[in-house]
Amino acid sequence: MTPPEVIPSVPSRLAVALAGLLAIAGSARAEDDALVRVLLDRDLNATEIRLTSIDSGQVRWVDSAGRERARAIEELLAIIDPEGGLLPLGVRKQVIESLGFPIIETTDGQRLLARLGDDPEGAGEFVELMLIGGQTMRVSIERISGLTSARSVFDESRPARLHSGGARVDDTVELTNGDRVSGFVEHLGRTVTIEVEGVSRKISLTNIASIELANPVRPGEGTRVWLDDGSIVGAGAISGAGQRLIAFDLTLARESQANPGASESDLHRVTMRLPLSRIAGIVFDAGGAGVRPLARMAPESFAPTGERRWAPPPIAGDPAQAVLGASTIELPGPMRVRWTLPHGARRLAGVATLGETPGPWADCAVSILLDVGGRQFELARARLRPGEDEMVFNVELPEGLGGESRTLEVRVDAGAYGPIQDRVLLERVLLLVERE
Repeated sequence: MTPPEVIPSVPSRLAVALAGLLAIAGSARAEDDALVRVLLDRDLNATEIRLTSIDSGQVRWVDSAGRERARAIEELLAIIDPEGGLLPLGVRKQVIESLGFPIIETTDGQRLLARLGDDPEGAGEFVELMLIGGQTMRVSIERISGLTSARSVFDESRPARLHSGGARVDDTVELTNGDRVSGFVEHLGRTVTIEVEGVSRKISLTNIASIELANPVRPGEGTRVWLDDGSIVGAGAISGAGQRLIAFDLTLARESQANPGASESDLHRVTMRLPLSRIAGIVFDAGGAGVRPLARMAPESFAPTGERRWAPPPIAGDPAQAVLGASTIELPGPMRVRWTLPHGARRLAGVATLGETPGPWADCAVSILLDVGGRQFELARARLRPGEDEMVFNVELPEGLGGESRTLEVRVDAGAYGPIQDRVLLERVLLLVERE
């Protein structure tokens, strides 16, 4: 007889201990960087600040002269940790693997560390998620895009899981032995039930490496918070909760209330209370505008510049490991790379740099161009070399006539020493996109 699966009590001592580990790590980082953050306003203008609080609809900070400053959240688009904001990989790995909690991803791009449980109300279309601190919430299975087990999150031998946004017909369950089962997931919880050609098969969650559900992608709405453990959560209003602490409700918990007409006092709230130092980034509800990282867009084309006959492709870091998804894009040498801009894109901002330690022979020209209906406009240009190794840009993207398609081009041309060491990094490159 197979022994019953043992489920830890909620909240378990391990969960509480590891929650404390995250808080301690975050506090240590706070002492090191004094909560240096970058504010982005609605035109993607960047201001480096020393963040002190977020409360009562305002962000407060101390400027370089030591003066206390504040700005209304409604005037801002985002707050970003310029150093990336994530805890060291070893700490995140220790937390996730010790907890044994999988990473749950939602159809609108949220990522949560949560243990799966059977829906306490017995509804097959819902699943219960238990968070690190022991709070639970019911979530519709239609809101989940996938799951990666704690043992598989840091397995470099596994290919990255692709999110096709509902293009798949079948759900897919990958087992820890490498086998893949495709069909329709009927039940999600401590045991997963998948129907394959009319036959239901039950699989223990302990034998599953990952799950991909063929649920359609939906756009993210409202405020989105990035945490230093890699979590991404939808947040309600942010308020102060003590010295350098903030609190907010998880919007995902509100969406699954049994009675949509219930009053605020009747709603089941799931609240996060965290040190400010654990906040790697926030995108506020911009009321009609949103940010889209260039790193999440596949290039339309790339080609070498100058006399080179071949160029390696640009290399984009993993957006899942970067705040706002704005991972670094590496252009390995003189080349031009083109992206088709989405409708409504009106500004582009970021940094082009030679990196922290450019070689002595690094010398190149970087230009940003826009092609609209066959007409090309130069939006920004700079010569990069040691000592002058950075171009900060924030440019307007002219609209085409009659909805003409627009193509963005970033071009690197070799300088005085030829193509040697002309490696350019595009960091924190964001598009401001007006929503229809």
